[in-house]
Amino acid sequence: MSIDKQRLIFLLESWRPPGAPGSTGGTLYNYYLVSALSEVADVTVFTLDAPDTRVPAGAELHLFSEKASFLPGSRFLFWKQDLLACLPEDGNDIILVTSTSTNAILDVAIRRGFSTVSIVQAYEDFGFKVPDGSPIKRLNSLKRLLVTGQFFYPKIRNAGHVIVNSEYMLGALTKNLGVGSNPFLLYPPLSIDINVGQIFTPDARNSIGFVNREGKNFDFVVSLAERIPEYDFLIFGHPVSDDVEVPRNVKIVGWVSDKIKMFRQAYTWIMPSLWMEPFGLVVIEAMSQGCRVGVSARGGLPEAIGNHGKVFNGFDIDEWGGWLRDGYSQNNLDEVELRDHLHQFSLENFSATAKEYFLKIATELSMKVST
Repeated sequence: MSIDKQRLIFLLESWRPPGAPGSTGGTLYNYYLVSALSEVADVTVFTLDAPDTRVPAGAELHLFSEKASFLPGSRFLFWKQDLLACLPEDGNDIILVTSTSTNAILDVAIRRGFSTVSIVQAYEDFGFKVPDGSPIKRLNSLKRLLVTGQFFYPKIRNAGHVIVNSEYMLGALTKNLGVGSNPFLLYPPLSIDINVGQIFTPDARNSIGFVNREGKNFDFVVSLAERIPEYDFLIFGHPVSDDVEVPRNVKIVGWVSDKIKMFRQAYTWIMPSLWMEPFGLVVIEAMSQGCRVGVSARGGLPEAIGNHGKVFNGFDIDEWGGWLRDGYSQNNLDEVELRDHLHQFSLENFSATAKEYFLKIATELSMKVST
């Protein structure tokens, strides 16, 4: 397969390579997509925010700036112009890849002749239609539309092609937003080596890991820690305010760039998210290291965990606490079935699927240009 000499432009708000501070499942998804396509095409990334400018071999990275950066709250006045300034006037032989923050220009880009692909990994494009979202979540999503120059119309509806990161998000896009461009499912890549036979230290077996971010239900984790003080709770990810009182068995670790080292510190990992998770990369990463995992039945989490962990339909402290104490062992699961489940998320599968999909787009574009 080859799409040699095909030009691709990635227009992203933020660029975070693996190991960079603040990298998330979304930024890693974009990085590995650029990495895969750079092997077979001419890829240029334009981004506003890149504290770490490493790029995959064969790709170029260019930074752009905001005209409204001097005036807080005024991004919506210039954001679309800032994005369009990154693009050539004639896009007839170029594939343009956008994401939530850069979808505002899709309509103009199509008029310029670009073949457009939008990546959807979260709900910023949904406005008031965030699935099962609280009023605050819906309002924040609407603000995001306004700030990124989309106003009350999610521009993703203009995209020629749409990529989603889970079956759940595929359904949400078509049901909630009415996106009709036949979204394509490309699962997030599992970028760490699989070691389901991991041997854990006694301290790790007595520890429960949790990655903290907005909507992940930190307060519930604290309640669990209070209920089972004989276990240590290790809190990774976003820092916790010094004003927040936590039990003595809760240890705030923060960001860790070495994920394998992180997962070795706790045998059990929980993801009791309140919001409808688009997918749940931490789930498959933890399972790939032989950890046992428990999640809430929210969004794409059950899809990520499959039959290889515990799915809770609510937030009953006794139910969660009982499972944490009952000695459930990931090693009792069928290792072959677990590896088969994880393979669909492998970096190799992600790369091959992405290349095949973009080859089809490039072929369509070539036929259009030739006519």
